[in-house]
Amino acid sequence: MLVIAVVGKESELQAKLRIFRERKELVAIENALGPVLTDRAPTMAEAPSWVAEATARFWEIETEPDAVISDDAEPDALAAWTEEQLARHGIEGNCYAATHLSIRPWISCAQAPGWTRLLRTAVKEPIVVLSADVGTVVAFLELEYVHAVFTATA
Repeated sequence: MLVIAVVGKESELQAKLRIFRERKELVAIENALGPVLTDRAPTMAEAPSWVAEATARFWEIETEPDAVISDDAEPDALAAWTEEQLARHGIEGNCYAATHLSIRPWISCAQAPGWTRLLRTAVKEPIVVLSADVGTVVAFLELEYVHAVFTATA
C-alpha cells in the first residue's frame, strides 16, 4: 500500500471540507451577533501585518497581560470589564472582531451595551478586537484563574 503524506500543505479535499465547516461556523457567528453586525470588515489583505505579529506576541508565556479579572467574575461583570477595557484603549463605536475563519477573518460590529456577551458566545477564544481605524488591537483570553487582556498599537 502506498501512502502519500502532504506535510504543511492542505489537499483540495481538505480545503473543501474546511471551507464547508467554516461556512457553517460563520452562519452561526452571524446569527449570534446579528443585532450588532455591520456590513464592512477588512479582508486579511487589508488587515495590517502588525496585527498578526502583535497577537502572536500576546500568546508568548513571558508576555504580561495589561489587566486581569478573576475567572469567577459573573457574566455581567465580565462583559462590563471587557467593554471598559475596549473603551480604555480607544475602541468605541464600530470595530472589527476576529472570527478565526479563513473565509472571513474579521466581522464588523457596532458596539452596544452587552455586545461583548454576544461576542464571547459567538466566537472562540481568544477574543480579538481591532479598532475601526486598524490602529489598535485588543485581545482577551481566559488564563488559569483569570481573564486577561492584551493590547498593542500600530
